[in-house]
Amino acid sequence: MTTTDYVQVSTLINRLRQVLEALNPANAVSAVVTVIGMVSEPPPGDPDRIEEFATAFAVAAGDVGPVATDVQRLGTQRLPEIWRGVAGVSAAELMIATGRLVEQTTPQFTRTRGALEAYAAELRTLRTQHADLHAALHDAWRDATHIAGFPVPDPTALDDLARSLAQLIAGCIEVYDRYVVAGDALAIALGDVAGKARAGAMADSNLPPATIVLTTGSGVDGSLNGDNAILAGAQATRAADRYGQLGPEDRKRFDELLSQAPSQAHRAYLLKALAAGHPIDDVVAFGRTINGRTESWLHQHLSLVNPGQTGTAMYDGKRLDQYNGVTCGSMTTVVLRSMADPLYALHLTTGGQPDNSELTNIEAVQRRLEEEQQATYERSTRNWPPQLGTPPWGLIGELNSHADTLGTEYEFRLVDDTDAGSVNPALRDAVTAVNAGHTVPVLVGDSYPAHYVLLIGHEGSDLVVYNPGNGQVGRVGQDDFRNGNLGAAAGFRHANGVALPS
Repeated sequence: MTTTDYVQVSTLINRLRQVLEALNPANAVSAVVTVIGMVSEPPPGDPDRIEEFATAFAVAAGDVGPVATDVQRLGTQRLPEIWRGVAGVSAAELMIATGRLVEQTTPQFTRTRGALEAYAAELRTLRTQHADLHAALHDAWRDATHIAGFPVPDPTALDDLARSLAQLIAGCIEVYDRYVVAGDALAIALGDVAGKARAGAMADSNLPPATIVLTTGSGVDGSLNGDNAILAGAQATRAADRYGQLGPEDRKRFDELLSQAPSQAHRAYLLKALAAGHPIDDVVAFGRTINGRTESWLHQHLSLVNPGQTGTAMYDGKRLDQYNGVTCGSMTTVVLRSMADPLYALHLTTGGQPDNSELTNIEAVQRRLEEEQQATYERSTRNWPPQLGTPPWGLIGELNSHADTLGTEYEFRLVDDTDAGSVNPALRDAVTAVNAGHTVPVLVGDSYPAHYVLLIGHEGSDLVVYNPGNGQVGRVGQDDFRNGNLGAAAGFRHANGVALPS
């Protein structure tokens, strides 16, 4: 579905609803003529052509698998020492990393195939239903405007026409609504696949290819799982851009940092620090701080919340949650910033001095988290009753004050999950942002907006949500988001608003 199709169909749905609301026996004949013209075209798209694309991805998935196996096998053999990527990286390590990167392509091609096939099947069904409805509209018009085959209006048929026309218009609205939902589902699936192409995000940069291969395959807990990449898609793009902006001397310093890094995870965190916009001196100091630390130490101190792992988010045995009843927006902001900026995360967990036990013990960490929440809360609730929590404009203002680090500004959008025209675009745009490597605050509630949660990942048809109220990382189905059934993962049923990268 193109953007033009989306806008036109959404406009058509709104116009059909207006006709339906105004429908009565007196205007039924003119209404049916209007509707016949409005729905003259079926939902756009060619199911057969889309299925051809799906088949092509299926073939590609089958072709890639053996290549990945062969490349990884090369890494187990003796290779010339001249085959090196960055200094200090053996040819074997580079080949194995390359093989794993290629291996990740197969499931993504397979997922693309499935998404295209599902969209083609739904589109074929909707086009058939549209043809049936369009024919029924013509029949209804003829029955009301002809008697015994002659073009004579039948005033006794107007009540029946109004009733049948109401059902037919509702049927048309459902067809076009389902078309929009199907298009959103395809866009979300393809966006997820594109978001996981982290190496591709840096392919056109000045970064050495070996560096790209050796940094995009690391996850927060050591291996890639869902959206737990250390260097998410948008961060990979920013890292490549900022590397390209470095002068010759600064680039040399950063290259030396990468060459001294003992693992893929270390390199990924260095690029993430660069992506967060820190001066090269700070990135170099950060590199010296983490060099020699184990990967598990890095993950504990630089990634507070893991999108690839559901359950309670913990730090050193303590739950990571808001410290009082009104700082859900503040804790959401703190976690969002920590997921974008490893130096900020390091400050929270070590006070910037990882070898000072007085600053790294759990009591000190909890105290800093509480202080950071409180400071964030005070900044985002100026001129607002503090007992009411963080207002949306306060949350947006706080996020946008860190736009250089986050790589984007945010804007707030109200959501009504009883209105498909409101919730469907909000869901699509929120998931698109997450697929691209951003995190998205969501305002939730029951009878009124009451709480913030953070959308931190997306896998299949599930949204991965961090809830600062209880420190839980849980999953919510896309349909549940759409239908006002967020449940335990969010603590409330309804999505009332989303903060989206602008």
